[in-house]
Amino acid sequence: MNILIISCWYPSDENPAQGMFVHEHAKAMTAAGMRVRVLHFNTYPSSDIYRRDVYSEEKDGITVYHVQIHSRFHKAVLLMKNHLENRLVLAMDTILEEFSPDLLHAHVVFQAGILARRMSRIFGIPYVITEHWSGLDWFSKAFYMPVRQARRAYRDAAGVSVVSGFLAGRMREYMRVDRDIEIIPNVVDTELFAPALANDVHVKSSAATAPENEEQVNMLCVTSFGKGRKVTKRPELLVAALVLMPDDEKKKYHITIAGAGEGLEAFKKLVDENNLSSRVVMAGFTPPEKLAEMMRHADVLPI
Repeated sequence: MNILIISCWYPSDENPAQGMFVHEHAKAMTAAGMRVRVLHFNTYPSSDIYRRDVYSEEKDGITVYHVQIHSRFHKAVLLMKNHLENRLVLAMDTILEEFSPDLLHAHVVFQAGILARRMSRIFGIPYVITEHWSGLDWFSKAFYMPVRQARRAYRDAAGVSVVSGFLAGRMREYMRVDRDIEIIPNVVDTELFAPALANDVHVKSSAATAPENEEQVNMLCVTSFGKGRKVTKRPELLVAALVLMPDDEKKKYHITIAGAGEGLEAFKKLVDENNLSSRVVMAGFTPPEKLAEMMRHADVLPI
């Protein structure tokens, strides 16, 4: 089967951590014997009024087509469905020259699911939607968002899946999805992300630079510093907790922060202002292999 994944969320030079799970999904499909291409489109903040970059690349053996729009009005551009539709039609014309998809697989209803429905109608290819998004509650109430179009996208899809039962409930509550929803958790490499054995020697994370201390608690926080509308992880609370501790208690904790994004520099500044650079280490964007090793050697994973 030939599958074309359509997603706003996908790793790119602008944000290497965004949508890693979508890429892992693509890799899993490929490993299962399917032929996969990816059409990734998104808008990014820029000092330019409007600039469009269209290119393709090979990522882990998967061809990825990028349609990236850089603009100081990037949020408004993301709402311009007709404009995005025209851009995706052009990209589809290019893809169809070398690939004939049997199925379009959209990740997240806004805007990928909405536009997959349009591509399905234009090119006569069925589509499915996999939902990952925790923002359906506010999305459904925002007057400027294409809520009706999103509901139609769910309704007309050949299939709808979601990564958790909790999100399935939110789809029914906020988006009025009245159809079968398949719950399929995100793909995880269980051989790579496996806990350390009890008899393993406890070695500190290679990303940490903590001094030897038998009583020390090594914490690993995996997060994103992307500046979105809603913050779902609050690494600054770890800093606030350290600030409240007396010095002798503070010395017992060493925190490694794995993650990247626009807000990382502001977080580094917060750490420096509170003289905590010896307690809090920034690992930045961390590849899965390194991250799995760091997790095995952490005492606590605050989420």
